[in-house]
Amino acid sequence: MSHKNTFNKTKDRYFCLRIKIKPYTVRHFKSVLAIFLIFASGFHARGQFYDIGQAPASTKWNTLETTDFQFIFPAYLDSFAIEAAQSFQHNAGAVKSGLRTQPLKTPVLLHPQSAISNAYAIWAPRRIEALTTPPQKNYAQPWMHQLGLHEYRHVVQLSKLNQGFGKGLGYLFGEQATAILTGLFIPPWFLEGDAVLTETLLSKSGRGRVPSFSADLKAQLHEKGAYSFAKATLGSYRNYVPDIYTTGYYIVAHGRKKYGIELWNSALDKVARSPLTFTPFNRGLKKISGLDKESLYDEAVEELIAENKPEFTNSAFWPTPAVKKDFIEYHHPFKLNDSTVVALKTSFVFNPEIVKIDQSGNETTLLKTGYVMDRLISMNNGIMAWSEYRPHIRWQTVSYTDVVMFDPVSGISERMSFKRRLFAPMAGKKTGSFAAVGYNKDASAYIFIYDNGSQSEFHVPDGLHPLTPAWTGDGSALIFITVGTEGKSFMKLDTLNGTFHSLTVPSFAEISDPFVSGNQVYFTGTSGETSQICMIDILGGETVVVTNSKFGATNPVVYDNILIYNDYTADGNRIASV
Repeated sequence: MSHKNTFNKTKDRYFCLRIKIKPYTVRHFKSVLAIFLIFASGFHARGQFYDIGQAPASTKWNTLETTDFQFIFPAYLDSFAIEAAQSFQHNAGAVKSGLRTQPLKTPVLLHPQSAISNAYAIWAPRRIEALTTPPQKNYAQPWMHQLGLHEYRHVVQLSKLNQGFGKGLGYLFGEQATAILTGLFIPPWFLEGDAVLTETLLSKSGRGRVPSFSADLKAQLHEKGAYSFAKATLGSYRNYVPDIYTTGYYIVAHGRKKYGIELWNSALDKVARSPLTFTPFNRGLKKISGLDKESLYDEAVEELIAENKPEFTNSAFWPTPAVKKDFIEYHHPFKLNDSTVVALKTSFVFNPEIVKIDQSGNETTLLKTGYVMDRLISMNNGIMAWSEYRPHIRWQTVSYTDVVMFDPVSGISERMSFKRRLFAPMAGKKTGSFAAVGYNKDASAYIFIYDNGSQSEFHVPDGLHPLTPAWTGDGSALIFITVGTEGKSFMKLDTLNGTFHSLTVPSFAEISDPFVSGNQVYFTGTSGETSQICMIDILGGETVVVTNSKFGATNPVVYDNILIYNDYTADGNRIASV
């Protein structure tokens, strides 16, 4: 429900003193209140600032400058920093063009020793800080290319406020003025939605092209209907709500497509030049479209519903306990036997745990886990494996992962610490052995194999980044996905002689989650605008789409010629088979 502001029109008396407010008094009151809010925000300004932590005191820093950036990085990261600087600078002009502003030279700090994959565009002081280790659920483009588009767009957005009243405010409060205006008037869904749209428009990948990115919103709209604007953009403690990245992307994309780039320029211009109007963002939108934020959201949702009409599914769902007051998901299901599956269970309320579920839907907790990196769990030869986050005891920008091996039948688990950053481990044929993806502190990637105390590193050629290795049946080779400037492809590592073989030509089609069964590789691919389980023969051949999920099928495994996988619904990931 929308409420119109009738403050200027009313003839009623206000406050307990019953003072009659004249028109000129109202104008003065609005101005005084606006100035008060701005100054009051200054006391809360520290909440707008973010310190991601300290690097080791022994770090020696180098700098590299381009036209738009100053890169600051550890001395041992020279070659990586040069490539990152070239990528950032190459895309800078395109990232700036839509909002027609020229940011000041932006510092970019690189932190290569964190197990977390993230980056931050931070104000006061203005900078980008990037944790350079890519996620294993990466898109079909290099991680730093992705960050150069998304994070620099945030810098451009906030630099747009350095005009008019905002610029004058900056003379008084410095960069804190931008933080104040952003916190008071710019909705977070716009900031993230616009950045996601930018990364999608200016690349051949980006989240807007990845079906799993929008699966939750499409499922919600189809099975539960549209939520109110307030619920969709502010979230809920009662129901799962798609995040502001997804919702914001569709609002911003719809607005740009229907009303042009002037729509969002107008909104930001109003915030910078006329913040004392109290609702400058809405006024900027109305100037171009005649709509406020809520009406624009309604339009975007109607368009998305009209464009997406899911068909039938061929998935058979595994029974799970009924859920009433929580949002439960089951990730990476595996079959223990004909009548029992195991999976990673996540919840709004409880910590992640490994559970087993029988054919009647009876569930048993087997193990409570820590923070599972990328929610990636594998199972091979009856042993489950995953990596868990471990922070450094002193330095916040340094962290590692432990590898956890778990036998769901005996209930025995083993935690192995290597002081490395290891991801997506998969148990080998020999007891206690596994393969994983590793990252050195110089940001180079390798395949790591541990075998009864011996440790081997296999560096992937051509600077490609490996994702989610999967053992072949005989344990002599690994099939994994690589990411590079040409997109994603499948590659094979012969572990006996250390040779690499390309299995497919790189492309920007989304592929993930490989599982090897015989000569077939099952994986998550794309069919139309939905993630589906696909299959390709290692020896060559066309890709075959195996599932027909309504909203997305992921994480395939094969047990006794039965395909087990996750099928997405409005109530989260469920266990399915076909």
